[in-house]
Amino acid sequence: MFVAGGFAGGLTIGVAGFGAGPVLLAVWLHILPPAIAAPVLALCVSVGQVQSFLVVKKAFSWPRFWPFLAGGLLGVPAGAAVLLYVSGDLLSRMIGGFLVVYAVVFLMTRSTAHFKRGGRPADAAAGFGAGVACGAASIPGPPMNIWCSLRGWSKDVQRATFQPFNITVVLVGAIIYAWNGLVTANVIWLALIAVPAIAAGTRLGIMAYHLFDERQYRQLLLYTLLVSGVTLVWPF
Repeated sequence: MFVAGGFAGGLTIGVAGFGAGPVLLAVWLHILPPAIAAPVLALCVSVGQVQSFLVVKKAFSWPRFWPFLAGGLLGVPAGAAVLLYVSGDLLSRMIGGFLVVYAVVFLMTRSTAHFKRGGRPADAAAGFGAGVACGAASIPGPPMNIWCSLRGWSKDVQRATFQPFNITVVLVGAIIYAWNGLVTANVIWLALIAVPAIAAGTRLGIMAYHLFDERQYRQLLLYTLLVSGVTLVWPF
């Protein structure tokens, strides 16, 4: 069950570029306590993210990326601080509810809404929000994906922006877990077991990614957001 969850998470990364966290946790939390599942996820999911990012690396742009990164690095500790006042479970359900509503509305709308105002300050604000979501609930992907989609960028540009962001904030999360003493020998061993399954799933997902055109990819992302939201609102 642990290996199958890793494969499903890798498949999600390969196809959509995000969403592995909710998929993995939906499976792993049935067999692992949160204090082990979360650091294992932070350690091994970056392997699939890097593997998937290499497919779209030519579309990466540092001038486009750095505002998101700056906002995200500020948002992660802010999100962690929020947990002192609001439970992580409540935050996850609130974010999940938003994702469900967003996905349903845009799945029912044929036209695609684009928001091109605000420039880099708006991108930094979006990165900050995604960083808060990462620090509070370990889910930076959906907020970043929504914003990149609203910008109207191509599927390769979207992935070349939100995937390195996800890699960075997840690694920051892993460092925080290690600092807090949660990265034990057992966690490292489980991560080593999960990595091959995640890598295999990611490879298969990448092959499927190339089969989608822009419209189909938009639909795929909306369905991924919907599933992610449902798993956060109603954990299996």
